[in-house]
Amino acid sequence: MNGMPSAELKLLQLTRDSRCPTSSTCCCLNKAQEIRLVQAGTVGNVRIVDDALQPEVPSGPDRIGILAKWLFGGFGWARILAFAKKQISITANTPDELNRNSACRFSRRYA
Repeated sequence: MNGMPSAELKLLQLTRDSRCPTSSTCCCLNKAQEIRLVQAGTVGNVRIVDDALQPEVPSGPDRIGILAKWLFGGFGWARILAFAKKQISITANTPDELNRNSACRFSRRYA
């Protein structure tokens, strides 16, 4: 550096003088931003990095859908239970059915 002209030495000195405060300022700003982020994002033992986004569609219950599912499900179970009850039933529904399934025969009397 001793063999350089005085104008270039002056330029190097000014460049070094401007770089040093700029780099230390950037370092301090980055550190301050990190500290703010850690302080703002700490909730208990969880750190929040980004803000939550509002959903486009509400996440609450779909009341009409739930009502329709319960309604059709209830009708379905009612049909299944009615069919099962009819299949399990051992009573005769008509006189002909009674004659067919019993050992003794009944005659028809008309009043």
